[in-house]
Amino acid sequence: MNTVVPPAGRQKRTDSTFVSRGHDSGTDAGPIVALVPEGAREVRITVRSDSVILTAPSQPSEPPETSLRNRFSGTIERLESGDAITRVTIRLDDDCTVQALVTKTSADRLELEDGKRILAAFKATAARAIALDADARE
Repeated sequence: MNTVVPPAGRQKRTDSTFVSRGHDSGTDAGPIVALVPEGAREVRITVRSDSVILTAPSQPSEPPETSLRNRFSGTIERLESGDAITRVTIRLDDDCTVQALVTKTSADRLELEDGKRILAAFKATAARAIALDADARE
């Protein structure tokens, strides 16, 4: 994924993309809960970087009373800091990354740094599934 950093330290929103083959939305990152078009057997799932929430691994993996349905553990691979926003690239496995945008205040509070373990989460409604197979698009 190419990254473009706009002037004045602002960060451009990007999408993290996963491809799922089969009904269970299994991807290289693991299963993702998403709204999938009816009849789709293969989908591309995108998640906006400003929809990804980061938490420290010391937090409970299943926080009570939350609507976050997708949670992944990973390692921070890259930080791109602007004046107010930091883009965080998290390596979930060998072939899969997810990006998050956080405020500089949040990056400092979470003590984000390359190589640190982190949890990335997003709601099922933030995971956009687009059918790739022709049968589902007709």
